[in-house]
Amino acid sequence: MEYARKYNDYNIDIVRSLIILYDKYDTTDKKSTMLNEFLFDKIPDAENADLFEQQADLLVRQNLVGDATSIFQKLIALFEASCNLLSKLAQCYRLTGSFSSALLCLEKCLKIEPNSLIINFQIAEVYFDLELFIESIQKYKEILSKYGENFSPARLALGEALYHMMKFSFEKALYVQSLDYCVEGLETLSKKAEETCIYYKLLGDFCMFLNNFSIEKLAILKNSTLFRYGAISKLGILQLGSKFYAKACQLAPEETNYFHDLALNLLKCYTIEKSNETLQKSRKCIEKAIVLNSKKSEFWSLLGCLARYEENRPENKNFTQNCFVRAVQIDERNTHAWTNLGLFYLETFPNVEIAHECFKKAQISDPKFCNAWIGQAIIAERVKSPQAPDLFRHTTSLSNHPESLIGYAFHALTALLSRQKVECIGFRYCIPSARDAIMKFVELHSDNACALNLCGLLCELNGHNRLATRFYEKSRLILEKENAKNDDFDFTACIDMVKENLFRLYRKLSKFNEASEILLGMKSSKNFPHMDAALIDFLNGNFEKALQNYDYSLYHTKLPDDLFYVTVAKCLCLVKIKDYEKALNFFVEKIGFVDERPHAKIALLLVKPLSKSSNFKLIKDCLSVLMNSMNCSELTKAVLNYLFTMHQDTQTCSWIMHKFPYLLQSRMIILANYERVNTIEYFNDVSHVVYSNEDSKTISNYLKKYATQRFISNFCHSNPDRSLIKPLIM
Repeated sequence: MEYARKYNDYNIDIVRSLIILYDKYDTTDKKSTMLNEFLFDKIPDAENADLFEQQADLLVRQNLVGDATSIFQKLIALFEASCNLLSKLAQCYRLTGSFSSALLCLEKCLKIEPNSLIINFQIAEVYFDLELFIESIQKYKEILSKYGENFSPARLALGEALYHMMKFSFEKALYVQSLDYCVEGLETLSKKAEETCIYYKLLGDFCMFLNNFSIEKLAILKNSTLFRYGAISKLGILQLGSKFYAKACQLAPEETNYFHDLALNLLKCYTIEKSNETLQKSRKCIEKAIVLNSKKSEFWSLLGCLARYEENRPENKNFTQNCFVRAVQIDERNTHAWTNLGLFYLETFPNVEIAHECFKKAQISDPKFCNAWIGQAIIAERVKSPQAPDLFRHTTSLSNHPESLIGYAFHALTALLSRQKVECIGFRYCIPSARDAIMKFVELHSDNACALNLCGLLCELNGHNRLATRFYEKSRLILEKENAKNDDFDFTACIDMVKENLFRLYRKLSKFNEASEILLGMKSSKNFPHMDAALIDFLNGNFEKALQNYDYSLYHTKLPDDLFYVTVAKCLCLVKIKDYEKALNFFVEKIGFVDERPHAKIALLLVKPLSKSSNFKLIKDCLSVLMNSMNCSELTKAVLNYLFTMHQDTQTCSWIMHKFPYLLQSRMIILANYERVNTIEYFNDVSHVVYSNEDSKTISNYLKKYATQRFISNFCHSNPDRSLIKPLIM
């Protein structure tokens, strides 16, 4: 053999003998050199195929995957039915990122050996690589059903696939489906405990993810194996997750990412229980991770988040700043660290210019990173920029982040304060998308009273009154519970704001008894209960009592628009009790004939004929104004028809027939239109306008009092590290 090496006189038998010796003494380099020399000018054939296969295996170990792939392809051309070669070629394709080609090779293997456990497992892994998580889950389940639940690699891989499918569903706002995957993952892993760090790591990740759901949705866990014997709470689930992470750290004390995840989970516990002991434990864990690996940017970013919560330290601000700066120095593309630094400057100093630059750095690193865009939207909101609504709308297209959802809804509703925005076409398109956004938020946070009220307002603007009623009712119940157990803050004003919204909907739905009960329970409002009570009395036929309430409202009303609408309402009450002359005189006294608003003219036309007096000039002037009102064309036709049929003055009828000849051509349509504007229906329209003005004030006040914090104080943390999962499973 030494002679053969010296004179390069190899033959295939000598090479095979040398390979046996090299394998025995583990001299891989010499083996590789010999194979390269022997096979340099040869092509694969049936005699030397085994040597080419060993050469390709060595090339894979040396990360020369492209050369190995070429050799395996040549060998498969000779041996098409070799499952071993197809499997190795598939592995090479996976290493180069050609997952579709790898899947084709493995499917050929499966036709040759349909019961092969290894091939089935590799196919499931390739599905996972292609992010076909549903197919991967199905394949892992087939493996477990065929080869038993005790096959640990498949069970752990199934748990990992369920975790990713859970996150994917959550990002697509499929929250119920996401929670189902989470529960299934916990059940899969809890069937048999294993003393491996990857097992406890997965359990901890599932428990931490459950913190995203409301406590109502977490009730589904009561039948789960892990939570069957204890009360379900967010804090309890997070504490259980801390135990799993601690066990993973115990089994792999050299793995720094486990300490990072434990620190992050303990921080989430602290945000609920506010225990300084928990905060200190979290800090010790992340400091342990930094001692083991000080070059990890995510560790410094999380340490900065932790330092922010330590209010007793005088040097807290400087330390927090230094942690975030250190994080971006280590990794300039760490979007979480840049965003946290921007929020730190925005909250602490506040310095809008530096915060903007930090968010800009994060956007350069990842243009689709939602948190950075949210930071820019918050800055625009702070400086009262008109671009704030558009920025929040853009964030909703990037992610279903809670801040972006509720922020977009907030700005859509505050647009009600501007009449011009409400009447524009863009606003009409804005409201449905804002409703969809806030409904995603409410589905996830069903215990947030403010979001429920916002959702009710947006549903009402979309005409979904019964759905809006359910949201208002739920918001009221949550606020009343909070008010009963919270002595530090009085929620009475907030409760009454929700009740005003609820009353308005009950009135629209003709639920007058429920509306009356709402009015009796209101405590903080001053003027509007009298107007509301007047409306209920009118709809119930108590016109005298309604007049008293409207008189009270007129006495306290200061704004001209409110004065106009209340005056119209009182006039209609007087018409209902057949005091026509008083109604006309009161209307003329308060508003007169010079008011050019269509509502005033319509109201005057409704009152005038019933006064049994003929004033042709007044009616002609009113109709001329209505002719120029494009928004009231149908209503104008109905009023004209009303005058034509009810007012028998010859001069008036002749003028109407001459000016509006189409009345005679479409009489049935006009009569149908008249049914739409009878006195009660018109009164409802007037009262709706009154309340729509106050809706804006209610929305604004409610948001200022109850929704100012939103989510700006929540720094974004990196997700649990997933880099160690896949290699250990494979």
